[in-house]
Amino acid sequence: MTNEAFARVRIDQLLKDAAWKLTDGVMTTTGHSGHLPTRRAFGDVRVHLEFQEPSPPAGQGQWRGNSGLFLMDLYEVQILDSYANPTYADGAMGALYGQEPPKVIASRPPGQWQCLDVQFRAPRFAGAALVRPASVTVQVNGVAVQQDAAFRGPTRFGELARYAPHPERLPFALQDHDDSAGVAFRNIWALPLAPSARPHHGQGGQS
Repeated sequence: MTNEAFARVRIDQLLKDAAWKLTDGVMTTTGHSGHLPTRRAFGDVRVHLEFQEPSPPAGQGQWRGNSGLFLMDLYEVQILDSYANPTYADGAMGALYGQEPPKVIASRPPGQWQCLDVQFRAPRFAGAALVRPASVTVQVNGVAVQQDAAFRGPTRFGELARYAPHPERLPFALQDHDDSAGVAFRNIWALPLAPSARPHHGQGGQS
């Protein structure tokens, strides 16, 4: 058991106000309404959420059902309709966006509820030096698509950003991708984890 209370709350209590549609506990992207961060800050954390891609699907590649889970509002696990929808590897569902492709595509057809489960370890810094990169284990619909995979830096489109020291805890956020309205979310919960003292064994660390 962790040294903090289990954090499971209603969506409208967990997430800050934003121009997302909220109906009967289901929150849906509307397009052009931006990131939706949590009210609470987290470091090492387990996150569970259920999501549903629009049906019938619209668009192709990155323009189909695009969203994301931004851990610490910096490190993105990609959410995308990857069912029969080819795109670049490190942009598929379950990717560390722009850095690490998923080991397998585990997406269900659009219109079905799907599960994303993430165990995240925040980066560790000693002053300005990176001691251990952020890392994540990801399951999509119960299938492991990332295992202790290291982020090579914060997520940036089209570039690899370098690590810079930041607070030990920050909100996580859901992305409303500008051109992908209609991605729905429900049953979101977060469980703070006790800090891990073990060495990091993932790849891609940056000093």
